[in-house]
Amino acid sequence: MSEVFSRLLRVMPLPLDARETERGCYRYYLNYDLQPISEPWIKAQTSDGHMIVHSARFVDALNCAILVSYKTDMCKTAADNPAVYQTDADRQASSPSGSFLSQIHWQQAGQDISAIYQFDANERQLTIERLQNGKTQTHQAQRSDNFLYFPLMRVFSGEVITHLASHGPQSTLVPDINHPSSVDALLRPTESLRSAEKLDAEILPLADIHCQTHKYRYLSERYQQQDDAAFWIDETGLLVKYCWQQNPEAFWMVELVEHIVSAQT
Repeated sequence: MSEVFSRLLRVMPLPLDARETERGCYRYYLNYDLQPISEPWIKAQTSDGHMIVHSARFVDALNCAILVSYKTDMCKTAADNPAVYQTDADRQASSPSGSFLSQIHWQQAGQDISAIYQFDANERQLTIERLQNGKTQTHQAQRSDNFLYFPLMRVFSGEVITHLASHGPQSTLVPDINHPSSVDALLRPTESLRSAEKLDAEILPLADIHCQTHKYRYLSERYQQQDDAAFWIDETGLLVKYCWQQNPEAFWMVELVEHIVSAQT
């Protein structure tokens, strides 16, 4: 398992002043068969208080990788949600900064399409830059509304889902990877109203321990039916397990197979 983290850090090294705080890896199963897909992630804190998450989805059978770097302008407590960007009144109540910088690379068959999603909470300005074939497309917009940003990877799923379950349906911004064959659409912004519902508490095995989780139902443009997908999230907001009946022939399961919290120094 250490090799997958070494691979992640080779393609996405942490800043020299960053101290790792947590790491984990998700594995994918299709109809209960392990797939050649791994999704490692590492969280770190910089000396000036930035929170950084690096995550990658390696799909070696397709020679494909998605690389995501996500950075907030201050560290969050477990109760804060770094993927939620709120109005000034809400921000004052919960004290999150709101600003973020997210860099994404889609690499496949020699192609490298990249995008930067950046939000300035003070100016309420969202900036999206997408680079393809040497050409940059820039989009800027003022956002006075509450919205969520989901940076694609499983490590961010739990925070988005638990926020939706607590606060109700909310507009959610997501870079598009739904149709990989449509290269011109990759990483372009999509936005839709999403919702979630908290269900029963369940204890799941995780490595050598038993993990306390809650099961959640999640509805979006992908998960249309109430029983299509289920998510198990622990008390810190981390996704532990995910199941999705994509169609009658395809049942996907994703599990957190390793999770290490670094000792505080």
